[in-house]
Amino acid sequence: MPFVTAFQKIDGGTIKVVVATVQIVLSIGYNLDMAWPSPMADFTVGLSFIELDFLSVDCLEGSNYHYNVLSICMFPGILAGMILTSFFVQRFFLTAIQASQAKKDASFAAHMGGFLLMTYLTLPKVVSAQMRGLNCVSFAHSPEAYLKADTSVDCNSPAHQEFIVINCLLILLYQLVPVMYIVVLYKNRAKLDPKDAPGEVEKLRQRDLDRSLDPYRFLFQDLKPGRWYHEVVSDLVTALWKLCETVSRVLLKCPFP
Repeated sequence: MPFVTAFQKIDGGTIKVVVATVQIVLSIGYNLDMAWPSPMADFTVGLSFIELDFLSVDCLEGSNYHYNVLSICMFPGILAGMILTSFFVQRFFLTAIQASQAKKDASFAAHMGGFLLMTYLTLPKVVSAQMRGLNCVSFAHSPEAYLKADTSVDCNSPAHQEFIVINCLLILLYQLVPVMYIVVLYKNRAKLDPKDAPGEVEKLRQRDLDRSLDPYRFLFQDLKPGRWYHEVVSDLVTALWKLCETVSRVLLKCPFP
């Protein structure tokens, strides 16, 4: 599909810098419990689609932030299904016309590149929504606690306690994504950092010419050969730190009945 090929052609380093910057800007208001003045407020509203706000189901009767979290968690799965379907359809036609193995490999690389880019762009928002679904606000001298993202949700209610279990399972599931990055890169570490190359320039040349790395190039293209693991390990450590922080807050403020 054309959009899959387009994904692969976008410079990975530029995407990572832009996405990280936008995520920081959009998270400041929520984390510091403040409202941006105009025109910054208008700017952040214009970027709200990056936060997957269009997946909100607040307009549905009886819905709350629990349903928003579940809706956002489903979105990457739907996109992954579309990419997988596109791959198998294209592979079927390539096999039917007896296309060369090079064309089949190129098809796999394009779809895998699109999948990795999709997970990279959606994972931060999914994790953010999951964490917000656990962030409750309590009151002094009162056992009452309400979800900060949606104060209509009573954190001590049975419904929220059930949601916590489901949400934690989804958090663990999505943390497998950066683990997948690490596994893929580790299996190809000898190609990412060729030990027989006399210098860094030669290592980069061999890495760039190795077509077997094309499906995963988005993960390491902007990194030095000896630092192929740096970004994914950093992302995983950051995610685990946020997870531990949020879970500890839940256990302290919203005890199970």
